[in-house]
Amino acid sequence: MATIPSWPATLPAPAIDGYSVKPKPTFVRTDMDSGRARNRRRFVTGATEFQQRFRMTQSQLAIFEAWFENEAFGGAADAMMPLITGQGKVMVQCEFTDTYQRTAVPGSKLHDVTLSLSTYSKLVPNG
Repeated sequence: MATIPSWPATLPAPAIDGYSVKPKPTFVRTDMDSGRARNRRRFVTGATEFQQRFRMTQSQLAIFEAWFENEAFGGAADAMMPLITGQGKVMVQCEFTDTYQRTAVPGSKLHDVTLSLSTYSKLVPNG
């Protein structure tokens, strides 16, 4: 079995600014004849989509681009990524839903790399 590539320790954690999370519903809604609707749980775990931004130096950008192409196979492979949850920063198995977007930070030699990710991992503890 192949190992899942992990986010390199030399790269930064995701920035809070620009971070967004969109859990997919795990329930279905049924309209009733009375006009009322009912919700019922359909799945225990559903997909959660993330948008993350990482601010990188030129050398970190080179490491990221090499990792993305060679370890994550250009985004085709799952990867262990740092995600910000209610429990803090945790490493979660994710898949890329798109390729990365890179923009230069005006007035500096920094780059913002934005990733779109999805995970089916449970992000909240049972209880």
